Amino acid sequence: MKHLTLYSLDANDHLVQPNECHQQELSTAAIHWLTDFQQHQPSLLEAETPATEALMMLEREHSTLKLVVDANEELIGLISPQQVSAQSIMRRVVMGEARDEITVRDLMLPRSRLKAVAYQDLLRSKISDVLSTLQREGEAFCLVLDRNSHQIRGVLSSEAIAKRLQLPLKVTPAPTFLQLFDSVLA
Repeated sequence: MKHLTLYSLDANDHLVQPNECHQQELSTAAIHWLTDFQQHQPSLLEAETPATEALMMLEREHSTLKLVVDANEELIGLISPQQVSAQSIMRRVVMGEARDEITVRDLMLPRSRLKAVAYQDLLRSKISDVLSTLQREGEAFCLVLDRNSHQIRGVLSSEAIAKRLQLPLKVTPAPTFLQLFDSVLA
C-alpha cells in the first residue's frame, strides 16, 4: 500500500474555478467538456419548485441551467435563469396567475423541445464543433445522449463553454412556428 503525505494549506492556495483553466481551447476534444452523469450527480430541480425559489437557487449557485425532474426523478425539462427570470414570472402574473403559484414546470423548456447530441459523436468532436452546431441550430444548450444505452449522459451549455474560453458568443434562438406565423400576420 502506498502512503500519501497530507499537507496543510498555504495562504496562497486557492479554490480553482473552471474559467481559470486556460489550457482548454476551441480545438480541445469535446468530451473533456462533458460532466458525465455516470460519474457526477446532475444538477436537478423538482418541477413543482416555486419559480421564485428556483431563480434564487440558480443565482446563489451561479448555475446556467438545471435539469427538471418529476416525482419519479425522470427528466421532464430544463430551466435556465432566462426562463425563470423576474420578467418571465411577471408576464404570468400580468396574465392573472398568482406569483406564489408559478412553478418551474410552468416556465421550463419541456423535454419535447430539448435536443441532444450523440455521446458517440462527441467522442470524435472538438468543442468548436459543438459551439458551431449550437449556434447554427439556435440552441443555447444540448443534452448528451448515449444512443446505445438510451442514457442521458450530460448537458453542454454554449454560455458556460464561451465563458470558460473567454469568448463572446450570442446564440440566436431558432424561431418557433408560432413566431413565424405571427410575423406573417403582422
